[in-house]
Amino acid sequence: MTRPKKILLGSIIFLILFIFLYVTKEWGRLPFNKSFKETEIIETLSPETFCFSREQKATQTEPYEVSENISLVIMGNNVSGLKKGFQSGPDMTNGYEGQLSGTIIGDKMNLVFSYKIEGSEGKELEIYTFSDQILKKHRHVLKEEDSILVPDVSTPEVVILYKKSSCD
Repeated sequence: MTRPKKILLGSIIFLILFIFLYVTKEWGRLPFNKSFKETEIIETLSPETFCFSREQKATQTEPYEVSENISLVIMGNNVSGLKKGFQSGPDMTNGYEGQLSGTIIGDKMNLVFSYKIEGSEGKELEIYTFSDQILKKHRHVLKEEDSILVPDVSTPEVVILYKKSSCD
């Protein structure tokens, strides 16, 4: 093979290799493959913070006044956060605070609330659903299992609503 033919063949192989590398590099950016764009993957893995609050006035059936704030940090299916509140009623008045941690399973968040009330520590499993505007706690009668209070889902449910608030 003559030298010019070798140069031409080498150039063609180089061009084919260059085109192959360019196409495979750009493959993820083509319109028909949008679900794997780099920016979408980064956004999915970025934590999001949501804050909610509720105010409850004392009534005949609910004799406690309650003020409560919840902040949640969600990253994928993992949730962590803080819950802080104050309750005042006929037989007790106290503040409480603690950490929330758990996971999202389907449309529900199962969060363990590790709290301290008047120097006593405890844990309670809480079930929530949410949108970016409303957080709903699905409250049931509690029972103790393995040193943690858990909702007895066979009992009637009471839904407690929290409204979106600023995360100051």
